[in-house]
Amino acid sequence: MLGFDGESQGSRSSALPVTGEDTEEPAELYLRAVRAEREALPFTISASGTWDAAAVPRQVSVAADPSWDKLPWKTWTVQFCKRFEIQRRKVQLESQLEEVQTRVENWEETLSTPRLSILRHIDQVSIREGIECLGMVFESLHFEDELNPLFPWLYGLLLRLETPVLADTQATLFSILKTLIARRERAEGDDEIAKLNIPIVILSKVFGQGRLQLRD
Repeated sequence: MLGFDGESQGSRSSALPVTGEDTEEPAELYLRAVRAEREALPFTISASGTWDAAAVPRQVSVAADPSWDKLPWKTWTVQFCKRFEIQRRKVQLESQLEEVQTRVENWEETLSTPRLSILRHIDQVSIREGIECLGMVFESLHFEDELNPLFPWLYGLLLRLETPVLADTQATLFSILKTLIARRERAEGDDEIAKLNIPIVILSKVFGQGRLQLRD
């Protein structure tokens, strides 16, 4: 049941004086048309209908039908997430104790060199910019491209990333997650699958970027 707030049915009045002369300006003609349309409506409007729960969007898995033998085990996932959260709190506390936090001016150059020690000293803006740059790198990769140099950077940046996560950064994390899951589906060998499952679990369980499927 809808009505006009603060009004009684007989108290409607125009916001501006409107005349009936033919010499009205276009703005006055528009106001007259709006007022006539409003006056033609009933004071209250009732809407009827049924609630369609099926129409409400659901969180979907980023992989529709992943290979069961490549999924992480549930017990391992729980234990790993606990260890990661402990390490993350420790790293973030240590970074907050730094007297001076610096900015990274060129992430493309930084990601190409093994300088993970800088993660302790940079601010959150640079952390988010690093994740954004890393996301673009992941998007540009072909399946045959090597991922190993990127894993330490992704792990370190996620250790430093504070919550709540901004919307743009969440979109980048989700994009990275999709790339990793697609790569896992084509991966062969336990070592490669395990390396991929580590960031997949972090992005899914810790940062809530997807519904993680597990083996019991």
